[in-house]
Amino acid sequence: MQGDQLLAYVRERHHDLANGDYGRQMRQQQVIKAVLAKAGSNPSTIFNHRFIDLLSKNILTDLSWNSFQNLALNYRSGLGNIQSDQMRGTGEMINGQSMQIMSQSEKDRVHQVLTEALR
Repeated sequence: MQGDQLLAYVRERHHDLANGDYGRQMRQQQVIKAVLAKAGSNPSTIFNHRFIDLLSKNILTDLSWNSFQNLALNYRSGLGNIQSDQMRGTGEMINGQSMQIMSQSEKDRVHQVLTEALR
């Protein structure tokens, strides 16, 4: 997929009634992983000025250029070891905004996952 078709894919949430917004988040993660895999297989992709210009218009970071290069070059091997998880809550409308409320058991589960990953 490219361009408008890819953008529609990552933004869609109404036809995926089983997963709704969670499905949209999973599709966005899928695309980000694919972009990282492509960039990781060819370091010149990461340092392409057009690519950097596009990123800089869509990402806000306080990383210096040297830190960005360090991450891109020295942590490429980590691309094969990405693990994803997703907190799941129950939907509620609060002050006209759709919110996900997380149960204490879900917070505890995610805390445990993070604790184990950081060991």
